[in-house]
Amino acid sequence: MITSFPRILSLDMSKTAHRRSIRYRALPKQNLLKRAITNDLRIHNETITTFHGLPHDIISYIFGICVLELDMHPTLLCLVCKMWHQVATTTPHLWTTVRINLTLAEEYPGRYNGYISRSLKRSQYLPLFVYIFDDGIPLPAEAAELQLHGPRTPVPLAHTIKQHISRFQYLKITTSRLSLPQLSTGEFHSALHTLHMEGNPGRVPQIKIDAYFASFLQDVHISRTSLYYLKINWRRVTTLVVEHVAEEEVVKILKSAPQLVSCTLRDLVPSRHSMAGFLNLRLTVPKLKHVHLQISSEFMEILAWKFTFPALTEMTYEGPRMPPPCMRPDAPLLPIFVACQNNGNLKRLTLMNCNVPAEWKEYISALASSNTFKVILDHSVLWGQGNLASSSSRIP
Repeated sequence: MITSFPRILSLDMSKTAHRRSIRYRALPKQNLLKRAITNDLRIHNETITTFHGLPHDIISYIFGICVLELDMHPTLLCLVCKMWHQVATTTPHLWTTVRINLTLAEEYPGRYNGYISRSLKRSQYLPLFVYIFDDGIPLPAEAAELQLHGPRTPVPLAHTIKQHISRFQYLKITTSRLSLPQLSTGEFHSALHTLHMEGNPGRVPQIKIDAYFASFLQDVHISRTSLYYLKINWRRVTTLVVEHVAEEEVVKILKSAPQLVSCTLRDLVPSRHSMAGFLNLRLTVPKLKHVHLQISSEFMEILAWKFTFPALTEMTYEGPRMPPPCMRPDAPLLPIFVACQNNGNLKRLTLMNCNVPAEWKEYISALASSNTFKVILDHSVLWGQGNLASSSSRIP
């Protein structure tokens, strides 16, 4: 049934309507055309009958895929929308499925013709999934004001988000052109459990989110963003992905996230201060089980010597991707294995995209055949002639 939806939605309803009008005016010699038109109308009627009998959750599934593609097959989709109007506005299925995509691209501001605004109103207090992006297109500052209510009554996108953010369940922002004021909760509890913020190179989204709003956050993905703009209560966060963020800010996050279970750190910005600032650091992240690291050897040492992860079972270390294999730095194996020894529950270590000094080959080969602690070498790992001392410096 689901597989037939693309064919159903590709029916040209305007052509079918035209054929309907000429079906009874066709000459006898045009019987072949009449049969073709009749067949099209039969398929159309069967399609509409099928749509009428669908369960509400299937209706919501189709809406979630198709409702934002009004420019593709407007006639049929608008007809279906009329049939399902009651379902879309009175049941919660749609609003737990549909993603509202807000684009700041120059060619799209008038595309939705008030759809987003009506959706926000009809959904009442149910959670929403919202995705804001700009497609990487350079835009003037005024383009951030999306015409949500038509050309006569423009409403800034920031105002709409501020008005409805207490109902957002998923919020993804991949633009630095959106500037929001400090968002406060008012009388509503927040449903937000997933936050994805990604700025453009050299810029960060100018968004401040009240800590009370983020009190139920569980999944956080931040990239090219500063904690100055994220007033988040990290205590409930269980899944964290951090990219292109300053190392000292990552330390602050790890200090504030006792429920963290899975963590991915990639391409962190080197600390502006010397490592001496971390000398007195002693931290424990009690529930962290899985960690994926693509970080500098200096920050790997900080994690090894200054952090304890008693529940850690799996660690993946990935070297930098940009340099060619012959120019990759050696993996900081000493701090990696120190981290392994400090966390007795670690069962699996995976090395990817890095060079392994030849001095470690025998030791790693022995671990790779161990039954209690596995070292897995990705196909991108190279055995080099690196200097062991280059990856063995300690923090005093």
